[in-house]
Amino acid sequence: MPHAQADGAYGNRPTQERARRAGFRLQAPKRGAGQPGVGKIRNAVERCHNFFAQFGRVFRRFDRSARRYLAWIEMAACVILLRSGFVS
Repeated sequence: MPHAQADGAYGNRPTQERARRAGFRLQAPKRGAGQPGVGKIRNAVERCHNFFAQFGRVFRRFDRSARRYLAWIEMAACVILLRSGFVS
């Protein structure tokens, strides 16, 4: 089962159940007292958010249709991969 990492705001039971019904496991820290290892998840989420913040159109979501928005997300992800040197 694929998994996704999310911020602590999405660590509640209804969101976890909705993600499970959609076919993936949501990895999000629970609210409350600090837990060891949460910083790794939070760091990955924040880094991903900052990568996409470079693309104003994606970050501000100018496109109203989900299909077009997803296309811009995929295009931004390709540019990020090319810039990172992960794909040559």
